Amino acid sequence: MLRRLYIYSGNPTYLSIGLTFFILSVLMAFWITRIPEVKSTLELSEGDLGIALFFVPLGGIVSMLLSAQLIKYIGEGRTTIYGLVAFSFIILLPVIATTITLLCAALFVLGFAMGWVDIAMNAVVNTIEKKEKRKRIW
Repeated sequence: MLRRLYIYSGNPTYLSIGLTFFILSVLMAFWITRIPEVKSTLELSEGDLGIALFFVPLGGIVSMLLSAQLIKYIGEGRTTIYGLVAFSFIILLPVIATTITLLCAALFVLGFAMGWVDIAMNAVVNTIEKKEKRKRIW
């Protein structure tokens, strides 16, 4: 299995896909490490923070409903690139929010962008697998 993994990682296509997954994870880690700071800056209670954090999956669900149309319109690759660039800027919005309302809106947009990139990059992987007639090794 390690040999197969080594062969796949030598392919630039697979490296770029892996890098995309890695970048999305690192950007999300940026937000997660800032949650205590945002909580104390906005003086949020545990309940307020929980309600605000609920907007991330809510945005993701809405995004998943709309992503297929966007992918059909501009393609998987472009959707992934545009989404990743947008996500890179959107990740800053919750950190600079000044009220709980702005935080909820920023987290909704963050969840939307995260869902958008996630669906698009998985569509890219699916297209490559079909083209190369391969299955995932995990």
